[in-house]
Amino acid sequence: MKNYIVLLPIFWLLVSCNAYDEESPIAANPQFHLATDVYKLQQTLPEGDTLFINVDLSLCVASGYDKLYITKKKDELYIVGKGAYSFGAGITYFTLPTKSLDYTHSRKVLFNNLFDYLKENEPETEGHTFLEIQYRTDTLRYKSNGLGDKGAKIDEYVEVMQAIYPEEECYNLPIPPLPPPPPPPPVSACIPDVQEDFEP
Repeated sequence: MKNYIVLLPIFWLLVSCNAYDEESPIAANPQFHLATDVYKLQQTLPEGDTLFINVDLSLCVASGYDKLYITKKKDELYIVGKGAYSFGAGITYFTLPTKSLDYTHSRKVLFNNLFDYLKENEPETEGHTFLEIQYRTDTLRYKSNGLGDKGAKIDEYVEVMQAIYPEEECYNLPIPPLPPPPPPPPVSACIPDVQEDFEP
């Protein structure tokens, strides 16, 4: 009985230490604020944590989305993802392999520049969500307003993804041309027939 009494505190001590070790990467940086720290992820994202990014790539006759995951492991940022696109003739699904954003300095710079660009070009009026970032219970949304604004933001995003995934076909697809506008109505249809009532 005495042996059990002696071993019990040691057991609880071991359990407590293991629990602390599992939580220590998150506890090391509890002050991560998504709205401000997303622009310097390398320095601020806690070790072992992940950002979830949803991107709406639908525009005109094309539709699509990306779902990205950025994780910090051993002080490096890694990205992986999946998505789908369609030009009206079926849906193509794809997966993106894991890549290090620290492989080249330009990759980190491109992603930071993308977030800066979206922040600087946030529409003054209410728009639709173009890119959404989730971290734990926090959500940060960047919006677009109108086809021209969204098209420009899609171009910026695709340029970043082309630099990270140059081998992926989904970011090098030619954008199909828009359908031609309908022909204008004949001139006679726009001018009322008043000849019968006209008197010189």
